[in-house]
Amino acid sequence: MINSVAPGYVDTELIKKHNTDSELAEIKKIIPLQRFAKQNEISNLVKFLCSEDNSYITGQIITIDGGYVCK
Repeated sequence: MINSVAPGYVDTELIKKHNTDSELAEIKKIIPLQRFAKQNEISNLVKFLCSEDNSYITGQIITIDGGYVCK
C-alpha cells in the first residue's frame, strides 16, 4: 500500500506567479488558518510518511491544507 499527500495552497513562487496579491489575500481569507502552508510543513509530513516512525499508516490520502476542505 501507499500513502498520498494532498496539499492545499503552499507559499511558493508558483502561486505568486499565477495570482495577484489581492487574489492571494482573498484566498487566505477562506483558509481557516488564514495563511498558506510553508514548504517545510509539507516536506515534514512526507519525511514522516517515508520514515520508520510511520509503522502503521498505509493506504491513506492525507490532506494538509490549513482546514480549507473543512470549511
